[in-house]
Amino acid sequence: MATIGPYQCLRVIGKGGFSVVLLGQHQETGELCALKIMDKNPDHEEAMDQLVQNEVDVMKTISHPNVVNLLNYSMSENLIKPNGDSKEVYYLALELATGGELFDFLAETGPFSEELTRYYFKQLITTFAYLNENGVSHRDLKPENIMFDQDYNLKIADFGLSSDKALNFSKKGTLNYMAPEVLEGCAYNGHCVDLFAIGIITFLIYSKHPPFLKAANNDQYYRLLIGNRQDLFWAFHSKSKEEGYYSESLRDLLQWLFAFNPMERPSISEIMSHEWFNGPVPTHDEVKEIIELKKAAVLKENYQPDSEVPFSGSDPSTVGSTTWRSFGADENSTRKAAIYMPELKRFTQFFSTSEADILLGTFVLFAEKNGNEVKIDNDQYSATMKIAKEEEDEDPEMEMEIRVNVLQVDEKAPKYCVEFVKESGDKFEFNELYKDIREFFGGLANAKE
Repeated sequence: MATIGPYQCLRVIGKGGFSVVLLGQHQETGELCALKIMDKNPDHEEAMDQLVQNEVDVMKTISHPNVVNLLNYSMSENLIKPNGDSKEVYYLALELATGGELFDFLAETGPFSEELTRYYFKQLITTFAYLNENGVSHRDLKPENIMFDQDYNLKIADFGLSSDKALNFSKKGTLNYMAPEVLEGCAYNGHCVDLFAIGIITFLIYSKHPPFLKAANNDQYYRLLIGNRQDLFWAFHSKSKEEGYYSESLRDLLQWLFAFNPMERPSISEIMSHEWFNGPVPTHDEVKEIIELKKAAVLKENYQPDSEVPFSGSDPSTVGSTTWRSFGADENSTRKAAIYMPELKRFTQFFSTSEADILLGTFVLFAEKNGNEVKIDNDQYSATMKIAKEEEDEDPEMEMEIRVNVLQVDEKAPKYCVEFVKESGDKFEFNELYKDIREFFGGLANAKE
């Protein structure tokens, strides 16, 4: 098992543009954390030093119940691999948000009610107000960077692009959540662009789809908003919704947040005094009950013992070993399954009493049948699948890559958790692909936690 500083590296739980995120455990206290690790590259060391130091400096100045906390960090540490090899890296040890990603929950369970949306909008705004008071702008707010804690409160994560400057000039963030002034390359206020992104997130969690693809004049939906055709914008988004789905007060607030001119967007006090902001919300206990019911429905879908297994007419173990050899695996491999941690549950996982070789082999078989590239881990029951590009000029950052981890649940009996993690690509596409993979596994998803 790899180690870094005082931490054991248990497995990969995420991946970013410049970093990989591992599930870590402190070797003395046993505390779990998220380890954000970035390579030290001599060719770009000065730029990376500034990037990492900026994130550390910002996180050291903030402490809020709805922000992921910084536990530890190092600007230079050796990551020691199981075979003894090592490499120099940066690392941040971050509080582990054990409730999962907001986006995964949304994709798997459907849109939130208006009252539940308002409940979480209030958490976003109060957190935004705190960051604003401390002179910090996030600059990459999106559902993928918003987590749940164990009590289903929001936790804002990934301050890698954050800023403490009043005026910013670099084009930072994620295209779909960028404010128009960022897209146009203008100087901008980080707080104004965060507010714009909060508007998009709010629309998305209430609708389960974004309001527009990008905030530009050539976007067919955004240009309706800035061209004084808000009626057509709402008519389009209301087509598949029940009558009155978007209340007048919600429309008014979102249109205000989506203003093209950042100076025309509402202030924090104006938001907090708005009619929609002050509408009814569930209690925290009611929220927990709602979320638990939604989770139970997902778990039911992930349990399909009566479905057909994907090895009709053949011995599963034979198919599995053939698949391994076809990918150049060593028949005498000593792979070990990482241990399942119930503190880190995903909506994109299921349980099985089948053998680990069969489970990982089934994933490889799925990839093989769909013409996708697979890379198999040598030490753990883990593999990554890269989806073949449909077009040569496709954006490399949007290329879909999925990791599967087969995790041991019970040492005394063969029981495993099969979890799927998006390493790159579109989240909507990932969640649809997960459903296809789960269907392919069929009756192998034959156990409950």
